[in-house]
Amino acid sequence: MTEGQRHKAMGPVMTAACLLALAACGNSQSRGFTLPEGDPVAGQRTFLDLGCNWCHTVSGVSGLRDDIEAPELTIPLGGERARVYTYGELVTSVINPSHKISQPFLEGRTRPDGESLMVNYNDVMTVQEMTDIVTFLEQHYTVRPYQPTIYTPYAPM
Repeated sequence: MTEGQRHKAMGPVMTAACLLALAACGNSQSRGFTLPEGDPVAGQRTFLDLGCNWCHTVSGVSGLRDDIEAPELTIPLGGERARVYTYGELVTSVINPSHKISQPFLEGRTRPDGESLMVNYNDVMTVQEMTDIVTFLEQHYTVRPYQPTIYTPYAPM
């Protein structure tokens, strides 16, 4: 994908981010917002293509870091957690990695200003790639049940 195509793709990512922000505001119409179902195989491929595996492992998935000689960080994703992640928290963590950083990962894994060391991929990742990564990761978390958005066929007026 060329740089120009990536910049064109940024608009939908920003739209998704705005919709998620509205969902967090308690607006009853947006409370159940979810992305369309993604492709977990494509999500794993994008996870590798973007280099997420340089710092992250994923519970139940082997071979993600086999080609990395000496990983600097090992931040596990998925698996059993003391606190259950919601779908919205998972999407927010992909869109804005500095939104909420788990206490055990603050020391040595943040910049001096407290921001996450994780690169913000909003200018690089397409909405489809984000949707696929979330679908890939979601299946490895214990996620609180949610009501997915029902998408009806578009009927032109």
